[in-house]
Amino acid sequence: MHLAPLTLCALGVAAWVFVTLVPWIWLNPLIPLKEFVGTVAVKVGSGSSWQLIPHNTLLIFGRLGALSIGGAAAGLVVVGRDRRAGLAAIVIPLVVGTLALGLSEIVFERYGLVLLPGVVLLAGFAGDHWLGPARPRSWPVAAVVLAGCAIATMTTLWSSQRIAAETDVDVLAARWVTTHVRPGSRVAVWEESNAFIPRTEVQLRECSEQTEDPAAYAEKWRLNGINDPGDEAQPMRTAILNDEIFRAYWCRRELQARKDAGYFVLPYHTQPRFGALLENDVTDEFRTGQHAVTGGVDVLVINRRLDVGLPPAQVLETRRGLRAIYVR
Repeated sequence: MHLAPLTLCALGVAAWVFVTLVPWIWLNPLIPLKEFVGTVAVKVGSGSSWQLIPHNTLLIFGRLGALSIGGAAAGLVVVGRDRRAGLAAIVIPLVVGTLALGLSEIVFERYGLVLLPGVVLLAGFAGDHWLGPARPRSWPVAAVVLAGCAIATMTTLWSSQRIAAETDVDVLAARWVTTHVRPGSRVAVWEESNAFIPRTEVQLRECSEQTEDPAAYAEKWRLNGINDPGDEAQPMRTAILNDEIFRAYWCRRELQARKDAGYFVLPYHTQPRFGALLENDVTDEFRTGQHAVTGGVDVLVINRRLDVGLPPAQVLETRRGLRAIYVR
């Protein structure tokens, strides 16, 4: 298939970004393979439902840009009419990838990057077709479109930087907890919260020692859908428990630097996670005051208002999100 200059330029820019900004991909190809299999492939098809396709499709294509999506749509017409021999090589992987991600229960915007090569190729074909030497009358229109895209891009960049400059809502919630909640209280927070809440000495010691327990290896495999990893020698221990080993190191460092009593932090998630409780268990036991699963919850920090029998002690809201804090 002949690739015209505009397409080659797009591929060259993509390759430059790929090689210079993500060097670990070509230094050790096994690392991106492990990341893809461990974070993306395990979610593809889980909880499959045709009802998820519209939402997921908008999510994964929404941040690729109007020029890319519009160009790809125009390129699909061009490829189908002028270069049918190359149609299957581009469109079939794009359609299969879109369906696989569209049917997945858990999808993030960044997953759309695996579809970007096909989108860029189709957009490049459209550019070569409509902006080539044979159609000079279309150049002024293209210049106006590119100027509009540049303005939209700069506006989006300005807005994103304003949001990035804000104090994160999780940080605000952590500050409120450390200011208004008695040390030693049991505080339930989202497992992926990026804010620091000092923990008790007992919890930090448990955290620093959790990966030394042989059962941790089997538990992490179980959470990934494998109930019997088989080999007692645990040859993949450092790979499977990679995040947990780093977390244990963090806990040891925090234990050395701690200056106050801290809090007993209860991380939770909507899905099973290593070392985390289920959100439903946390909210139910906070509402009822029971202790069977969580050991008790004194403070609940959550990303929405809930009917837990009492009003929130504080609601924090920024452009990054909302955190409602409930205190028993």
